[in-house]
Formats: sequence, structure tokens, C-alpha cells
Amino acid sequence: MKKWLNHQSVRPLRRFLRAINTDTVWAEEWLRLTYASPATDEALGGTATASAKFQVFQDFYGYWTAQAASDGAGDGAGDSNGDGDALPFTDERLRTFVPNLPPKEEQALLLCDFIGFSLEQTASLLNVSSEEAGRLLEAGRALTRGLPPLGVLILEDHGLIAQDLSDIISESGLSVIGVAANEAEAIAISRKNWPEIIVSDQMLENGDTGLQAIEKLRNDGEFATIYVTAYPDEVLTGLDDEPALIVTKPFKPEAVRAALGYSVAARGRLGAVIDAESERDAG
Repeated sequence: MKKWLNHQSVRPLRRFLRAINTDTVWAEEWLRLTYASPATDEALGGTATASAKFQVFQDFYGYWTAQAASDGAGDGAGDSNGDGDALPFTDERLRTFVPNLPPKEEQALLLCDFIGFSLEQTASLLNVSSEEAGRLLEAGRALTRGLPPLGVLILEDHGLIAQDLSDIISESGLSVIGVAANEAEAIAISRKNWPEIIVSDQMLENGDTGLQAIEKLRNDGEFATIYVTAYPDEVLTGLDDEPALIVTKPFKPEAVRAALGYSVAARGRLGAVIDAESERDAG
């Protein structure tokens, strides 16, 4: 697996897996399963990076579909697909941590606007018609508009980029509480007005990094994180504190909008789960 870890055609899948679930162990295991595919191994050994990128996503969706079918059996007999081939996550303890994928509207949003697949490729991955994929994408894009006025802190030391990000964030309905060029400024702003989302570059002023600044801020409270960076490999570490959403520079506005909308949607789902668990415990 390690030989393909930083292959340029694999990086988008790593970013996608972290977007749909923040559990790094889960994401890395799906990467391992995808690498195990002969089709992916052959594709990554070639030079056609665009087709290889699509191939690794095809294999991921194929493995997830097989896993979902296996879990649906519910009798412990789902360790093969009927042809004698082993299905992923045969370790029962690991299988208990496999989450569901987000709604297809959000998948379409991430696949098209965040990762950059065409509508036809997205339709193929989601196993729907092109017309249905278009409907799903429009529904997903609706999640990027009219967002609640959550406070957003921008960590970016380039003024023009910070302004572009500020415009995109404000147009979505979110509220920019400040722009910080380094760690000290980020801490000072956060102490006055705590952010609910941080949009951060990796390389900051004075040799500071986004990872270091965010690590210090997490000592004081929780927030969602979106990285917008030209150095995604420096934040794709495989460690537990790895960010869930990474937009690569030079970025397209729709990629940032998709990350913002998905982050808020995921935040809402998490809140709903917590509320349901609280009600259950109280009952």
C-alpha cells in the first residue's frame, strides 16, 4: 500500500474519505482495500492519471457496496460474495466501525465540486442515470447556499487569497469573524470570538503552520476545520488529528463552497445523533 500512498491519482480518494468520515483508521483501511484491487494496481502503474483517479474511486464504491450487502445479511455469513471471494472488513470488530455513506446528494456534491469529477463520472460511481446525477448535484449545491451565520476564522497570510475566501464564505451565509496571518493572531481572535469553523492554509506567516495553530486552538474548544492549501501532503498525515476537508490550491470557488456546505451538513447530522442519544439516555 505504501508505494501508492502519495500517488497523485490516490490523493483525491484520501481527501474524499476524510470528507465523508473523520475517522482516520476507517479511511486508511478503505485505502488499503482499494489498493488491493488488481485493477487499481494496474491503473496506478500506468501514466494515465485521470483514468487512474477514476479507477480508485470505482474500486472504493465497489468495495463499499459489497460491504453494505455483506452487513445486510445479518447472519455472519457475509464473509464472501457468493463466489468464494472474501469481502472487506471480515474482522468483526473492525466492521462495527464502518459507517454509512452520507446522502447521495452530498456524495454528488463532493464528487463533482470537491473532487472534480464530471457529471457522467459521478453518475457511474453512484450507479444512477446522468439525469438523476444532475438532480442530486443540484440538491447538493443547495446545501452550500443560505447557510446559518456560524462564525468562521480564516488563517491565511496572503491578502488577496484571504479576501477571496472571505467573499465566498460571506456569500454562503456564514459569518467571517476575522482573518489571521499567523498563530498568535489566530489565538487572539479566537479568545474574543470563538470560531465554529476554521478555514486554514498550511503555511502561515513567521514560519507558523496551520496544523500547529489549530492544535493549540483545540486545547480551548471544538470547531470544524477546512484546509485550503497548496501542500495537501503535509496535512494528509494519517494521524488522528488529520483534517476532514482539504481543498487544494489553486482552488475553485465551487470546491470551497462544497467544503463549507458539507461541513455544515455533517455538523447538523452529528448534532442530531447527539440529541437522539441524549433523549434515549434520559428515557
